[in-house]
Amino acid sequence: MRATVPALAAAATLALAGCGAGAALPGAGPAGAAAEAEDQGFVIVTDPLGNPGDGSGLPDLADTAPTEASGEPVPGAGTVPADAGADPQQELFHAEVMWIHQAADQFWRQNFEAGGYEWTPIEMLYAYEGETGPTCAGEPSVPENAYYCIPEHYIAYDDPWMRAMYDRLGDAVVWVIIPHEYGHAAQHQLSLSVPSGQRTEQQADCYAGAFLDHVLSTGMAQAELGDEEEIAALFSEIADPEDQWWDPQIHGTVQQRQGQFLLGYNSGWETC
Repeated sequence: MRATVPALAAAATLALAGCGAGAALPGAGPAGAAAEAEDQGFVIVTDPLGNPGDGSGLPDLADTAPTEASGEPVPGAGTVPADAGADPQQELFHAEVMWIHQAADQFWRQNFEAGGYEWTPIEMLYAYEGETGPTCAGEPSVPENAYYCIPEHYIAYDDPWMRAMYDRLGDAVVWVIIPHEYGHAAQHQLSLSVPSGQRTEQQADCYAGAFLDHVLSTGMAQAELGDEEEIAALFSEIADPEDQWWDPQIHGTVQQRQGQFLLGYNSGWETC
């Protein structure tokens, strides 16, 4: 997927960091139509607070995007690789990531408040490379990964790894992975007890689907031709083989993960 944005302002240099057949994304057109039209990607219509944008399709991040890389997360936003902003596509990637970060935080705050709970915002969003990320409970960051750290309450992702998938598979990568990690934050704040690590991961997939439905159904974003195929391709890449069902570290098969994502998308986060 590619957002239909002609260019980004130089200020949008931030950082952050896998629906197949069965339910069409609103505005995406008939299934399979992507093969007959240029892949456009999700189009961002408003900023996370619902305010119309300036026509660029992405919010102005000048007041939120840090401009320096450091060894620790930056409260309120995150850190950016040193070469971020070197090309427009890199800026587009990071700006889209930041928009989703802000929108996901708003999504969970609203749902928590509606249910009588208190939501603690994710104030640190960290982009790292390999093992250079922040430690979590004394453990080093894991290459080619994205994670929510419970003790320090932050989200981190391997920037080159996610950017490479974004370039190869489309922007569905960030529209699924970041909300998935937010799902883990919601699980923790709700003190949910789930029977297995695999169930925990699939519930986070379900939450990610609910978030996508929210931004599309409220008009904050619009789906384009090819989005369904990109989401399906992402799950195909990040899902686990069926013969590893016994491994407590796995997230689930393609069918399991797509199914949970669609459950949240079609029925809301409460059904997850």
